[in-house]
Amino acid sequence: MLVQYYLVNRDLKMSKGKIAAQCAHGALLAQEPNPHEDYEMWFHTDMTKIILKASSEDLQRAIDEENATEVVDKGYTEVPPNSRTVVVLPVMEKEKAPSWTRKLPLL
Repeated sequence: MLVQYYLVNRDLKMSKGKIAAQCAHGALLAQEPNPHEDYEMWFHTDMTKIILKASSEDLQRAIDEENATEVVDKGYTEVPPNSRTVVVLPVMEKEKAPSWTRKLPLL
């Protein structure tokens, strides 16, 4: 099963609408310019997304270790400027997800 993980920064106080908008930004930013086979298959099937609550440290780890895409907010509404709101991991087989993601709670 192919999935894409979205890590939402639990250290920020965001409304449900803000979280939804930030995840949507992440979905657009994480589109690969030259999609690999897993991405293509995921895109043309069910596009399963798993949304998790994560700390700022978890988000940084995803960027450092997993080639993740970050969403940085301009700060016009609910969060301070330059806040990292969401990090999106590349499409992967669910079984190959980093082990540390299994400890994160679903949003």
